[in-house]
Amino acid sequence: MGAFDQIAAFVRVLSSELLGTHFEPAFSGASIGDFGDDGAPDDSDDVGEPMRSQSGFGALGIIGRPLAPSGGIFAEAIALRVDGGLQPLAWRDLRLNRILNPGGSGGTPAEGKLLFAGYGGAFLSHALTAAACRRESAACLSLTLYR
Repeated sequence: MGAFDQIAAFVRVLSSELLGTHFEPAFSGASIGDFGDDGAPDDSDDVGEPMRSQSGFGALGIIGRPLAPSGGIFAEAIALRVDGGLQPLAWRDLRLNRILNPGGSGGTPAEGKLLFAGYGGAFLSHALTAAACRRESAACLSLTLYR
């Protein structure tokens, strides 16, 4: 076990639910064994260390629940090892990248652009624009909602 594995784990998110009176998203899954040891994730069916109904930490104001796994594609998290188990704190789901790049176009996001994407294909684009930067009092950004 490496130094990283002593304090954290890569996790496959298998399900999510809303808990308590605040309807907090909670996530269940299992660690991905020897993820990153050889540069490729372990995609075996071995069940790793369980993560059961753990609330997730992330960016303030961004709340979401991933879709259930589909084939070999699933949401992933990096989780810290805490007394209560694995506590997820960073996320990715490559299905969102595929949705934003239909047909394998591979152009989204462009350099300098931030996106807030959803599974239905809608996304909010936050980008710098040269035109806005030329105006002294204007912010140098453009917000666009695509759906």
